[in-house]
Amino acid sequence: MVGQIETCCGLEVCIGYKADLHAGDSEIFALPSGEAVRVEKAGGARTITRFNGDQLEEIGFEHCLNPLTVPVATHELLHLEHILVDQAVVPMRYLPGFGIDDANTGMYNVLDYIEHLFVYREMNALGVSDAASRESLRARLSTISYLPAGPCRRIVGFMGWLQVSYGFPELRSYAVARLIEADLLDDARKLERTAKASLKQDRIPLIAACLQGVGIGPHYVELSFYRRHNGKWRVGTLRLAPPPSNTAPVPDSSATR
Repeated sequence: MVGQIETCCGLEVCIGYKADLHAGDSEIFALPSGEAVRVEKAGGARTITRFNGDQLEEIGFEHCLNPLTVPVATHELLHLEHILVDQAVVPMRYLPGFGIDDANTGMYNVLDYIEHLFVYREMNALGVSDAASRESLRARLSTISYLPAGPCRRIVGFMGWLQVSYGFPELRSYAVARLIEADLLDDARKLERTAKASLKQDRIPLIAACLQGVGIGPHYVELSFYRRHNGKWRVGTLRLAPPPSNTAPVPDSSATR
Protein backbone atom coordinates (compact mmCIF):
# COMPACT_ATOMS: atom_id res chain seq x y z
CA MET A 1 0.00 0.00 0.00
CA VAL A 2 2.76 2.46 0.95
CA GLY A 3 4.69 1.69 -2.23
CA GLN A 4 1.62 2.24 -4.36
CA ILE A 5 0.94 5.62 -2.75
CA GLU A 6 4.56 6.74 -3.10
CA THR A 7 4.78 5.61 -6.72
CA CYS A 8 1.57 7.41 -7.60
CA CYS A 9 2.63 10.66 -5.92
CA GLY A 10 6.38 10.59 -6.45
CA LEU A 11 6.86 11.34 -2.74
CA GLU A 12 7.71 9.42 0.40
CA VAL A 13 4.97 8.90 2.97
CA CYS A 14 5.91 10.86 6.09
CA ILE A 15 4.73 9.96 9.59
CA GLY A 16 4.93 12.61 12.33
CA TYR A 17 4.19 12.77 16.03
CA LYS A 18 2.10 15.68 17.38
CA ALA A 19 1.35 15.49 21.10
CA ASP A 20 -1.52 18.01 21.08
CA LEU A 21 -3.38 16.50 18.14
CA HIS A 22 -6.44 15.68 20.27
CA ALA A 23 -7.11 19.37 20.93
CA GLY A 24 -10.51 20.25 19.50
CA ASP A 25 -11.17 16.78 18.15
CA SER A 26 -13.80 15.70 20.68
CA GLU A 27 -17.49 16.46 21.02
CA ILE A 28 -19.39 16.22 24.29
CA PHE A 29 -23.10 15.44 24.52
CA ALA A 30 -25.03 16.01 27.73
CA LEU A 31 -27.45 13.25 28.72
CA PRO A 32 -30.64 13.72 30.76
CA SER A 33 -29.03 11.76 33.61
CA GLY A 34 -26.47 14.52 34.05
CA GLU A 35 -23.71 12.35 32.58
CA ALA A 36 -21.99 13.12 29.32
CA VAL A 37 -20.81 11.18 26.30
CA ARG A 38 -17.50 12.22 24.77
CA VAL A 39 -16.94 11.24 21.16
CA GLU A 40 -13.33 11.62 20.03
CA LYS A 41 -11.70 11.21 16.67
CA ALA A 42 -10.81 7.54 16.67
CA GLY A 43 -7.13 6.78 16.99
CA GLY A 44 -5.79 10.32 17.39
CA ALA A 45 -4.38 10.68 13.86
CA ARG A 46 -5.04 12.61 10.66
CA THR A 47 -3.80 12.49 7.09
CA ILE A 48 -1.56 15.11 5.48
CA THR A 49 -1.84 16.19 1.84
CA ARG A 50 0.08 19.46 1.55
CA PHE A 51 0.01 21.35 -1.75
CA ASN A 52 1.91 24.34 -3.13
CA GLY A 53 -0.16 25.49 -6.04
CA ASP A 54 -0.54 22.51 -8.36
CA GLN A 55 2.36 20.60 -6.81
CA LEU A 56 1.92 18.05 -4.03
CA GLU A 57 4.75 18.64 -1.55
CA GLU A 58 4.01 16.34 1.40
CA ILE A 59 1.94 13.25 2.04
CA GLY A 60 1.54 11.12 5.14
CA PHE A 61 -0.14 11.39 8.50
CA GLU A 62 0.51 12.69 12.00
CA HIS A 63 -0.59 11.14 15.27
CA CYS A 64 -0.50 11.60 19.03
CA LEU A 65 0.03 7.96 20.03
CA ASN A 66 2.96 6.45 21.90
CA PRO A 67 3.50 3.95 20.46
CA LEU A 68 1.86 4.20 17.05
CA THR A 69 -0.31 1.12 16.42
CA VAL A 70 -0.78 -0.98 13.28
CA PRO A 71 -4.58 -0.30 13.14
CA VAL A 72 -4.10 3.48 13.24
CA ALA A 73 -1.33 3.42 10.63
CA THR A 74 -3.42 1.17 8.35
CA HIS A 75 -6.48 3.38 8.85
CA GLU A 76 -4.66 6.56 7.81
CA LEU A 77 -2.81 4.94 4.91
CA LEU A 78 -6.12 3.73 3.50
CA HIS A 79 -7.41 7.31 3.61
CA LEU A 80 -4.34 8.43 1.66
CA GLU A 81 -4.79 5.64 -0.86
CA HIS A 82 -8.43 6.59 -1.43
CA ILE A 83 -7.66 10.30 -1.79
CA LEU A 84 -4.53 10.16 -3.94
CA VAL A 85 -4.44 6.78 -5.72
CA ASP A 86 -8.14 6.02 -6.14
CA GLN A 87 -8.97 9.74 -6.50
CA ALA A 88 -12.13 9.25 -4.47
CA VAL A 89 -14.51 12.16 -4.03
CA VAL A 90 -13.68 13.46 -0.56
CA PRO A 91 -14.17 15.63 1.52
CA MET A 92 -17.65 17.17 1.64
CA ARG A 93 -19.09 20.33 3.11
CA TYR A 94 -22.62 21.61 3.61
CA LEU A 95 -23.34 24.92 1.93
CA PRO A 96 -24.65 27.94 3.86
CA GLY A 97 -28.35 27.74 4.57
CA PHE A 98 -28.55 24.09 5.53
CA GLY A 99 -28.31 24.77 9.24
CA ILE A 100 -26.05 22.07 10.69
CA ASP A 101 -23.29 23.47 12.87
CA ASP A 102 -19.76 22.02 12.67
CA ALA A 103 -20.86 19.97 9.68
CA ASN A 104 -17.38 19.52 8.23
CA THR A 105 -15.54 18.17 11.26
CA GLY A 106 -18.29 16.84 13.53
CA MET A 107 -20.64 13.91 13.58
CA TYR A 108 -22.91 15.07 10.76
CA ASN A 109 -20.82 14.74 7.62
CA VAL A 110 -22.40 12.05 5.44
CA LEU A 111 -19.37 11.61 3.19
CA ASP A 112 -17.06 11.18 6.19
CA TYR A 113 -19.19 8.19 7.24
CA ILE A 114 -19.02 6.80 3.70
CA GLU A 115 -15.23 7.19 3.49
CA HIS A 116 -14.82 5.41 6.80
CA LEU A 117 -17.21 2.69 5.69
CA PHE A 118 -14.74 1.83 2.91
CA VAL A 119 -11.81 2.07 5.33
CA TYR A 120 -13.43 -0.34 7.80
CA ARG A 121 -14.33 -2.84 5.08
CA GLU A 122 -10.76 -2.87 3.76
CA MET A 123 -9.27 -3.18 7.25
CA ASN A 124 -11.49 -6.21 7.82
CA ALA A 125 -10.29 -7.68 4.52
CA LEU A 126 -6.69 -7.16 5.66
CA GLY A 127 -7.40 -8.82 9.01
CA VAL A 128 -6.63 -5.64 10.99
CA SER A 129 -8.93 -5.03 13.97
CA ASP A 130 -9.82 -1.34 14.51
CA ALA A 131 -10.95 -1.35 18.15
CA ALA A 132 -10.63 2.44 18.56
CA SER A 133 -13.00 3.12 15.66
CA ARG A 134 -15.42 0.49 16.94
CA GLU A 135 -15.64 2.15 20.35
CA SER A 136 -15.96 5.61 18.79
CA LEU A 137 -18.87 4.31 16.72
CA ARG A 138 -20.47 2.77 19.81
CA ALA A 139 -20.23 6.17 21.56
CA ARG A 140 -21.86 7.91 18.61
CA LEU A 141 -24.71 5.42 18.55
CA SER A 142 -25.30 6.04 22.26
CA THR A 143 -26.14 9.69 21.52
CA ILE A 144 -28.87 9.13 18.92
CA SER A 145 -31.89 9.58 21.19
CA TYR A 146 -30.44 12.81 22.58
CA LEU A 147 -29.75 14.46 19.24
CA PRO A 148 -32.24 16.91 17.70
CA ALA A 149 -34.94 15.09 15.76
CA GLY A 150 -34.42 15.53 12.05
CA PRO A 151 -31.27 15.44 9.89
CA CYS A 152 -28.78 15.32 12.79
CA ARG A 153 -30.40 12.28 14.36
CA ARG A 154 -30.92 10.52 11.03
CA ILE A 155 -27.34 11.10 9.88
CA VAL A 156 -25.83 9.57 13.02
CA GLY A 157 -28.43 6.78 13.14
CA PHE A 158 -28.54 5.79 9.47
CA MET A 159 -24.87 6.25 8.64
CA GLY A 160 -23.82 4.60 11.90
CA TRP A 161 -26.04 1.67 10.97
CA LEU A 162 -24.27 1.30 7.61
CA GLN A 163 -20.88 1.28 9.33
CA VAL A 164 -22.09 -1.37 11.76
CA SER A 165 -23.58 -3.49 8.99
CA TYR A 166 -20.51 -3.46 6.75
CA GLY A 167 -17.68 -2.76 9.18
CA PHE A 168 -18.51 -3.80 12.74
CA PRO A 169 -21.21 -6.50 12.74
CA GLU A 170 -20.35 -7.26 16.39
CA LEU A 171 -22.14 -3.98 17.28
CA ARG A 172 -25.34 -4.95 15.48
CA SER A 173 -27.46 -5.84 18.53
CA TYR A 174 -26.34 -2.64 20.29
CA ALA A 175 -27.17 -0.58 17.20
CA VAL A 176 -30.59 -2.23 16.86
CA ALA A 177 -31.46 -1.22 20.42
CA ARG A 178 -30.32 2.38 19.93
CA LEU A 179 -32.19 2.82 16.65
CA ILE A 180 -35.37 1.27 18.06
CA GLU A 181 -35.26 3.82 20.89
CA ALA A 182 -35.18 6.61 18.28
CA ASP A 183 -37.72 4.95 15.92
CA LEU A 184 -35.15 4.84 13.12
CA LEU A 185 -34.48 1.13 12.60
CA ASP A 186 -36.90 0.45 9.74
CA ASP A 187 -35.69 3.39 7.70
CA ALA A 188 -32.04 2.56 8.44
CA ARG A 189 -32.60 -0.94 7.10
CA LYS A 190 -34.17 0.51 3.94
CA LEU A 191 -31.09 2.65 3.37
CA GLU A 192 -28.88 -0.40 3.94
CA ARG A 193 -30.66 -2.28 1.15
CA THR A 194 -30.32 0.73 -1.17
CA ALA A 195 -26.65 1.29 -0.33
CA LYS A 196 -25.67 -2.35 -0.82
CA ALA A 197 -26.05 -2.08 -4.58
CA SER A 198 -23.71 0.95 -4.68
CA LEU A 199 -20.81 -0.37 -2.61
CA LYS A 200 -18.90 -1.69 -5.64
CA GLN A 201 -19.69 1.28 -7.89
CA ASP A 202 -18.42 4.84 -8.08
CA ARG A 203 -19.08 6.68 -4.83
CA ILE A 204 -21.37 9.30 -6.35
CA PRO A 205 -24.47 7.01 -6.48
CA LEU A 206 -23.78 5.91 -2.89
CA ILE A 207 -23.44 9.52 -1.72
CA ALA A 208 -26.66 10.46 -3.50
CA ALA A 209 -28.51 7.49 -2.01
CA CYS A 210 -27.35 8.30 1.52
CA LEU A 211 -28.21 11.98 1.20
CA GLN A 212 -31.68 11.06 0.00
CA GLY A 213 -32.02 8.50 2.77
CA VAL A 214 -31.28 10.98 5.55
CA GLY A 215 -33.39 13.68 3.89
CA ILE A 216 -30.75 16.15 2.69
CA GLY A 217 -31.24 17.91 -0.64
CA PRO A 218 -28.14 17.38 -2.83
CA HIS A 219 -28.05 21.11 -3.58
CA TYR A 220 -26.85 21.72 -0.02
CA VAL A 221 -23.69 19.67 -0.58
CA GLU A 222 -20.34 20.43 -2.20
CA LEU A 223 -17.81 17.66 -2.79
CA SER A 224 -14.06 17.96 -3.31
CA PHE A 225 -11.55 15.77 -5.14
CA TYR A 226 -7.87 15.56 -6.06
CA ARG A 227 -6.85 14.90 -9.66
CA ARG A 228 -3.39 14.49 -11.21
CA HIS A 229 -2.65 15.16 -14.89
CA ASN A 230 0.77 15.50 -16.51
CA GLY A 231 2.46 15.74 -13.12
CA LYS A 232 0.21 18.55 -11.88
CA TRP A 233 -2.47 18.24 -9.21
CA ARG A 234 -5.79 19.99 -9.09
CA VAL A 235 -8.14 20.22 -6.14
CA GLY A 236 -11.60 20.56 -7.60
CA THR A 237 -15.18 20.81 -6.40
CA LEU A 238 -18.34 19.09 -7.53
CA ARG A 239 -22.00 19.95 -6.98
CA LEU A 240 -24.54 17.12 -7.16
CA ALA A 241 -27.37 19.54 -7.99
CA PRO A 242 -27.71 23.25 -8.74
CA PRO A 243 -28.86 25.53 -5.90
CA PRO A 244 -32.64 25.97 -5.75
CA SER A 245 -34.28 29.33 -6.30
CA ASN A 246 -35.61 29.10 -2.74
CA THR A 247 -32.63 28.65 -0.40
CA ALA A 248 -34.66 27.76 2.71
CA PRO A 249 -33.73 24.40 4.26
CA VAL A 250 -35.67 21.35 3.12
CA PRO A 251 -38.64 20.74 5.45
CA ASP A 252 -38.06 17.83 7.80
CA SER A 253 -40.90 15.37 7.39
CA SER A 254 -39.84 13.31 10.42
CA ALA A 255 -39.23 16.11 12.91
CA THR A 256 -41.80 14.65 15.29
CA ARG A 257 -40.00 11.32 15.63
